Amino acid sequence: MSMIQIIFAAAMIANTQLSIACDRSSLTIDSVVPNGSDWDLTATLCLGAGITGVSAGADGDTKSFAFGFFKTGITISNFTPSVTSDFTGATLPGVNAGAFAGAEASIVYVYSTTPFTCISSTAVCGDVATDCKTYDFTISDIPDSVQIFGAEGNGNPVAGCYGEPAMSAVPPAPTPVTLLNFSID
Repeated sequence: MSMIQIIFAAAMIANTQLSIACDRSSLTIDSVVPNGSDWDLTATLCLGAGITGVSAGADGDTKSFAFGFFKTGITISNFTPSVTSDFTGATLPGVNAGAFAGAEASIVYVYSTTPFTCISSTAVCGDVATDCKTYDFTISDIPDSVQIFGAEGNGNPVAGCYGEPAMSAVPPAPTPVTLLNFSID
């Protein structure tokens, strides 16, 4: 390898934001509990953010992002109305967007001017970190799965972490209650 090739390779490495795809972003379903004829689902979504040196906390900014609920006939009657980023201060309002990208129902948190999380070298993005928020949904049925669209996608719902196992979750089945030695006096 010539000296020019070595210098060029070093320059390319120095100008590349190193990160592991979605290593800081994940979806967890915390609970699913009955609420009359509906269900209350609570989930935690973590999104990578920030930049330290050449290490980025994500593959791209997270602008708009969505929760997609997969189950025929499922509807969403209530959801966390908005969410505010700890890192950029951006507040994204939630919108019930109906069917989206194969999901029967979806809630989209809509980007306006400032990304929810970012990886640029500006002070707004801060050091490499993770922004975790809890979201509550009232749904008509337990979904077969929940998928996140747009995490680290820089505005593209099917880029960034889309399709990564950490961006999809299957709710636990409700636990049946068995009463033993039960009597009424």
